[in-house]
Amino acid sequence: MTEDIIDLAEVLPDYTAPAWEEHQEVSGFAILLALPDVPDTLTLMAQTGMLPAAPEKPVTPESAPVTPPAPPPRAVAAYNRGSIAAAVQDWRGLTVAGVNELLPPGNRVQGDRDRQVVYSAANLALLIKFSPRFYLWVLGLLNQRAAALAREEAALKNSGATPSAGPTRGRGSAGGALKRKKRSA
Repeated sequence: MTEDIIDLAEVLPDYTAPAWEEHQEVSGFAILLALPDVPDTLTLMAQTGMLPAAPEKPVTPESAPVTPPAPPPRAVAAYNRGSIAAAVQDWRGLTVAGVNELLPPGNRVQGDRDRQVVYSAANLALLIKFSPRFYLWVLGLLNQRAAALAREEAALKNSGATPSAGPTRGRGSAGGALKRKKRSA
């Protein structure tokens, strides 16, 4: 008798895998971006107040709110900043001129325009804080990846199929076929 065995490592697309994303308006600038995984996301949500507080009494279907309360705007902003900080793992090609393109008018970095800006947590935090263009660009990339994951999950749910994996692994969409191993009993 043979039994179908599925190796999840072979069939689950890794949406958290890092991939380089190039900025379309800042020549030569790219970031290494990874979608935070579920445990990291839940931790960040708890730390920033995005998760609702535990109810004091047990929730029943009759007592549950029709729509959960929206998190406060400060919690959303803190969560977004934390998500971006967790997702951007490196960058390449960022120069003083590139930083100046990302900053709003009136905020300029002085120095040689071609001098490279090294990736560091501190430099990343400053870009997140002072560059709306950078913040919104990275947030948009994260939302695109999350949307791709949601679309695939919905398609799989509707089709009854199983997740695919393949050459686009970690790029927000998966493209291979289900791999099954046969085990003889």
